[in-house]
Amino acid sequence: AIIILAAIEQFLDMAILIFIMFANSSIAFYETTKSADAVAALKSNLQPLAVAKRNGEWKEICASEIVPGDLVKLSVGCACPADCRLHIGTEANSEGLQVDQSALTGESEPVTLYYNESVKMGTTVVKGESVATVEFTGAYTYFGKTATLLKAGPKGALSNMQRFIISVVVILTCVSVTMVVTALIWLLL
Repeated sequence: AIIILAAIEQFLDMAILIFIMFANSSIAFYETTKSADAVAALKSNLQPLAVAKRNGEWKEICASEIVPGDLVKLSVGCACPADCRLHIGTEANSEGLQVDQSALTGESEPVTLYYNESVKMGTTVVKGESVATVEFTGAYTYFGKTATLLKAGPKGALSNMQRFIISVVVILTCVSVTMVVTALIWLLL
């Protein structure tokens, strides 16, 4: 539009359009920077915590510091920090430990797990309390393996959705360029 306005010597309209574009991009840049800072602040305050036994004492530590073999306390409302094996507390408790696994399996109801069963990272304890032994952390957890599989594939390979979006963008770009060239030719004749 700016090129067309310059071609027909409408410099005032061209200047107004340039001003609007710069103002819009400046506001967008400011808002993007501001929202990125807010997200970074939220991430730093929302680090997942776990209650683990260290040096004979139960301590609240960052979940990223959990290692295989640690004992962790799982109670109502806490997220499981790693793949764990239920160890203490549910052996005598016939009700078991109820966990919400919907993030992993899509199940709408909590699942009841008993002594020596595995609790997956990313699940949330809904009912009960137990101590569990950490078996796997990070990329070796069920959740980590799933994320690795989603990333797998040849480098640079595009999904079907990405190919579709690219083809739509190419078609719309060609149509737009054709229309602009046609309008310029019509204006210049």
